[in-house]
This record gives sequence, structure tokens and C-alpha cells, in this order.
Amino acid sequence: REIDMEAFRQEFSKFRHEEFGKLGKMGMKGAHGNHFSGRGWFQDLKKTDPQRFEELIKLRQEKPEEFRKILTQEFGKHMYKKKYSDEARKSHEKIRELAHKYRAASEGDKEGLKKELRSVLDSSFGEEQKRRQAMAVQLEQQLSSIKKQISDRKAKKSEYIDQIMERITSAKGHPRGDKKPKPGRGAKQK
Repeated sequence: REIDMEAFRQEFSKFRHEEFGKLGKMGMKGAHGNHFSGRGWFQDLKKTDPQRFEELIKLRQEKPEEFRKILTQEFGKHMYKKKYSDEARKSHEKIRELAHKYRAASEGDKEGLKKELRSVLDSSFGEEQKRRQAMAVQLEQQLSSIKKQISDRKAKKSEYIDQIMERITSAKGHPRGDKKPKPGRGAKQK
């Protein structure tokens, strides 16, 4: 049975904007581009866990509301795993566990749990700082690369313009050579 991935992409795009729009606005990136990519994630699921993929497709057709709920949970877990290391996820779990124990503990046990929780929070904070520092270094490298490209283009402005002028005024007549626009791009196809 063939799955209509385009229909799924459109449906998932709508879902993603409803459920994860605020995360996208915060600048989180997915593995398949500069935004969350439900289509890429779902295709990866098809390759890595075909049985789960088929279960979700069946659920989508039979119980769309339940499908959306499960998709929210699974996509959230997927993005959480992409963002945080195994060590960070274990630390988060330990914090949740200690917080739960603290709320359920007697007054006499709370002080010891507070100390343990503070220690785990301190460690987790340090790991998050390292992650953010690494992200800042990566962004600085990207910015440096973009600035270099801008500088190089500025230095070669006349050369670029001459090349484009040559293509436009030559027999080929298309600004990018003899390439024709892909269907769906540029002028509408009749």
C-alpha cells in the first residue's frame, strides 16, 4: 500500500504549526532543515521502525484525533532526544524523580533531598551551559562564514554581474544559463 506523503506532509504541517509553532518561533532546528520537519521525521520513522509507521498510518485513518495526540507525544519525544544528550536526559529524569520524592517526603527527609536535588540541579545547569556554549561557538562560525561569503561576493560584484549579463544577452537567454524553471517554481505552468 502506497502512502500519500504529500497529503501527510500538508496535514502534518498544519498540525506542526498548531502544536509546535511556539518552538519554531524560538528558533529550534530540526534534522532536515532550518525548522521542524515532520515529513523528514515521519520518513525516518518509516525506515527505522516500519511497524510503528504502519500502526500510525492505520491510526490516522481510523482515529484521527487519537493519531494527532500520539503524534504530538512522539514528535515531542523525538525533538527532546535530538536536543539533549543521553546524560542530560538522565539528569532531567533524576531531577523529576527527586522532586517527586521531595513532595512526598516527611519534613525530616526533605532537607537531605533538598541537598541532593541542589547537587543534581547544579550539575545539570553546568551541562546546559556547556551545550549552549557549544551552540554559540557553532553560530559564531556560521556567522563568520556568512560574513566571508558576503565579503567575497562584494569583491567579485562586477565579475558576477558580467557573467549574468553574458548569460542574459547570449543566445541562451536565461539568467542561469539554459536551465528552465522547475514545475511549481517561477511562472505558473498552464
